[in-house]
Amino acid sequence: MCALLVMASCATQKKAVSDSDSKSSNSSEITEEMRMLTFVQKVFNNQLNSKNIVGNVSLTINSDGKEINVPGSLHMRKDEVIRLQAFLPILGSEVGRIEFTPDRVLLIDRIHKEYVEGTYDQLSFLKANGLSFYSLPSMFWNQLLLPGKEHVTDIDLHGYHVDLAATGKKPVSLKEQQGEISYVWDAEPSNGRIDATHVGYANDRYSSRLDWTYGNCTTGGIKPFPTFQELLFTIPTADGHGKTLRLTLDMSEVTTSDKWEARTQVSGKFKKVEPEELLKKISQMQ
Repeated sequence: MCALLVMASCATQKKAVSDSDSKSSNSSEITEEMRMLTFVQKVFNNQLNSKNIVGNVSLTINSDGKEINVPGSLHMRKDEVIRLQAFLPILGSEVGRIEFTPDRVLLIDRIHKEYVEGTYDQLSFLKANGLSFYSLPSMFWNQLLLPGKEHVTDIDLHGYHVDLAATGKKPVSLKEQQGEISYVWDAEPSNGRIDATHVGYANDRYSSRLDWTYGNCTTGGIKPFPTFQELLFTIPTADGHGKTLRLTLDMSEVTTSDKWEARTQVSGKFKKVEPEELLKKISQMQ
């Protein structure tokens, strides 16, 4: 009888210890999950509420060792359009523009009176990087995104993985993977502001990478917005090697003006050409 009582007592103690360990483990997991969610929420809260962003731009394009530097402008209207225009120095007349809307991409070369118009799936330099209309605004506006979704909501924040090991001034990485596309955001530990976005795209035939970095945030009437943005990505070519393209935007006089049209109408005097043909001419400009 004494032996049975001792055995029962030991079993009860073991179960209590086991339950305690299990609760401690679950508590640790919950704590880590809450820490990740708290930081993602901090990053999410930095997104702009402004409907429009407009500013002058110093535009630099570097491809195959050739560099073009021209003045320009950036017009963005949330969920409607992103328009980047380039002008002749001093004279100020427009030489070209690229416009992104939900249903199309438009690229106009006013010097050669040519243009490209197509969907995101039809343009290889966007498709190869897994970019769509709703992913581009998120990167231009310096905020989180989810592939295939128009907007990130509070309920989506649980899906991001956060590198909680980052300490001090080291950027904290938020990660999201969907199919062939991976996203990594480098954010400041103190305020959750995104310093860079890295997009990796890979399948059985090729892989590419887009690195989008930000700087010089302004708060002129809006939440902090990065007036300096640099894009580095690869454009696929027929030989399979690809071309590296670096695009730098240095903005000034940023406003939230809405006094502008959201969609460009192409003149009948312009000739529609293939994307590769127009991009080649642009890259050869001095």
